[in-house]
Amino acid sequence: MAARSSNDAELSARLAPWLARALGTDPDSLTIPVIDRSLTAGFSAETILFEAAWHERRPIQKPFVLRRQLAGQDLLPTPTLKHQWNAMAAMARFPHIPVPGLVGIDETGQVLGDPFLVMERLPGKVLPVKPNYNVSGWLHDLPESERKRVWLNAVRAIARVNRLDWRDGFQCLNPVPGREPGLDTYLEWLESWVRWAVGERQNPICDAALDYLKGNRPANQPVDVLWGDPNSSNMLFSDRGDVTGLLDWEFASLGPGEIDLAWWMMFDELLSAGNGLPRLAGLPEREEIIAVYSQALGRPVVAMEYYDILVWLRMAIANMRLVDRQVERGRFKADNDAWLYTPPAVTLARRLGMDDIEVSEDFMAFITLLTG
Repeated sequence: MAARSSNDAELSARLAPWLARALGTDPDSLTIPVIDRSLTAGFSAETILFEAAWHERRPIQKPFVLRRQLAGQDLLPTPTLKHQWNAMAAMARFPHIPVPGLVGIDETGQVLGDPFLVMERLPGKVLPVKPNYNVSGWLHDLPESERKRVWLNAVRAIARVNRLDWRDGFQCLNPVPGREPGLDTYLEWLESWVRWAVGERQNPICDAALDYLKGNRPANQPVDVLWGDPNSSNMLFSDRGDVTGLLDWEFASLGPGEIDLAWWMMFDELLSAGNGLPRLAGLPEREEIIAVYSQALGRPVVAMEYYDILVWLRMAIANMRLVDRQVERGRFKADNDAWLYTPPAVTLARRLGMDDIEVSEDFMAFITLLTG
């Protein structure tokens, strides 16, 4: 594996010949005049925006996105770059699912020092998190009726993914290859992720959540195609509020579509009540969101309280890995309880009827480290 490219000039020099080959154009004519590293979101990959210019009978300049897998920043036990590629390649066959066009993937690390993929950049804008869309930004500036329309457009976009037939080229998303896809298999994958993340430590909140999920699983749940991470940062919108892009397929999987719906609503709660903020006026309430999603999905939605527990457990594990990753990098003290007493863990304990817990001082110090 090559040494990691560390600056824009080096990145451009290494990337340009590879990109020219991926595009099937003359390497001598291709340059990368614009590189933007301002997008730092993402648990386990770096996102870099760039533009490339070349000649094919006329000058061409197009925007692209590079996602680079970072060693030692893994959210999941196994690298997910190829999984994301496979998910988007399968989705691309359906014009009503707006995923980025794929350009190329390097799994060797020989080009930039880490595996990466390049895709076309879609038009549109995300719902902002910093600043939070409940406080300011383009959604906040819309009339209340338009806010509702945008929100329900997003909900319908999630349902369109979930409505795809998993047997139509999505078998590669099965979370446990070789097993029959479905809720049982999804829970098997989820438990393996929890055990890997917790390691030799004790986490009674996660244990209780797993016991609940295994003991209360609803019967006869469908197998749907799951996006895995539908949230406001992973969806692009036009100026009219129509959905123009669905991004970040790291958690794409197979299981009941209610998982994706619960994840979307969990993020909405995190960005409002979870931040001590009132929810933006005009956004539809939970009952209407579920009804619109169900209509777009083409079947009734069931057991949402169950899937609420499931997604809060996923978020608790993601927070745990976020803390552990900084410890592994030497940026945060090893002796901490921030990995255990996180905001999602507090919510999870409350929903499970456990003794009340509070977010720890260590976790607040950890957040100061990340944002300071």
